[in-house]
Amino acid sequence: MRRVHPVVALFAGVLAGYLLFPLIHLGGGGGEAGEYDAEGMTKEQRAADEVWGDAARRREIEEYGRNAPRPAVVKAPLLAADTMGLADTVVVPVAASPLPTGKNVLWCATWQLCWDGLCDEVVRGPLTLGPPAPPEFSAAMNLRSFPQDALDPDSCLAMAGLVRDGIVPRIRSGLKERFYVDMPDPGPLAPGSAVVCGYLRKSLPFEVLFEPRYGTMTFAGGRKRVSAFGINQDSTYPEVERALAQVTAWSAGQEGDVVLEFAVKGGRDRLLLAMVAPGATLEETWRRALQATEDLPGEVLGAGCDLAVPRMNFEVSHRFREILGGSCPGVLSGQGISEARQTIRFSLDEGGAEVASHALIATLGVPSSIVLDRPFLVALLEKGRRDPYLLLWIANDELLAEGK
Repeated sequence: MRRVHPVVALFAGVLAGYLLFPLIHLGGGGGEAGEYDAEGMTKEQRAADEVWGDAARRREIEEYGRNAPRPAVVKAPLLAADTMGLADTVVVPVAASPLPTGKNVLWCATWQLCWDGLCDEVVRGPLTLGPPAPPEFSAAMNLRSFPQDALDPDSCLAMAGLVRDGIVPRIRSGLKERFYVDMPDPGPLAPGSAVVCGYLRKSLPFEVLFEPRYGTMTFAGGRKRVSAFGINQDSTYPEVERALAQVTAWSAGQEGDVVLEFAVKGGRDRLLLAMVAPGATLEETWRRALQATEDLPGEVLGAGCDLAVPRMNFEVSHRFREILGGSCPGVLSGQGISEARQTIRFSLDEGGAEVASHALIATLGVPSSIVLDRPFLVALLEKGRRDPYLLLWIANDELLAEGK
């Protein structure tokens, strides 16, 4: 008979308007994660896609009104990939991670929520993984750089515990009742195994749709032709003024640098896109963008503005290989990390999702043509907060939707 060893299993799920679905699984035993089917998707990605293809659409319709005269948005084809198969994209555990030159960098707060849950509910203290996990990984996570109160509790679920205490059925029930999703299969678990689940769902549609951009564009000097949304300069779209009125712009730092905030339905969240010079870390880049919005009043875009934003629809899975095999302390003594994976699913289209001189900003003004065709930051955060729950640095065209 196969012996089932105690393991540690963490699941982190996120859906942001566009859809973020970070899935983190730390566990022991079971088959190799990351195996792809004929359509290039992992088992976890396929399960999430099947669930969301149905339940999420029903929930979205109920939430935003069945009878609203809202034109259909044709999503770009989903790009599903593991970072092992991506040359220019990385996923980082904390926003303070270094920003590698020329790489897309993805970060989501649910990894931190899961780590904190394991510390608070199971380990009852800081979690310091033993070799071969590098000590700096645990040290960075134990700083708790993302405050838990930066998220509305109604939009997320965080649960942690031991299998023998019934944590698995409680997680399954919570996910089903609140988010209409299934818990990923953790594989064989012993009574002493720990399971932690963190899940966040955010939907951030625009009140007024933008329009698809004519033709295609290139991004950051790449060869790929990418599709975009916004407002065409010679637009005949009847809602052009209302659409542009949803965007507030700030000039930032160097000439051509700009921070855009898109108003979204619900009034609870903020969506910012910042075409600014990168800092040493994702967090520093965010602080630069945030500072630009606080130094001077922004300018609402008006008729005649040319706006182009690359479309995205991706699901990126990443395995934190550096902590695999790391030994656990305390009540989890004798257990190790056998899997550590996060998946982020995100889309941005026409339907919805730092330090600068005052004098320099004031003299730049907001340009009449805003085309995000070079590296930019995507930030999602709740209103009244300064800590984003999602940061994406888009430095190349690897994750951008391809145009036709």
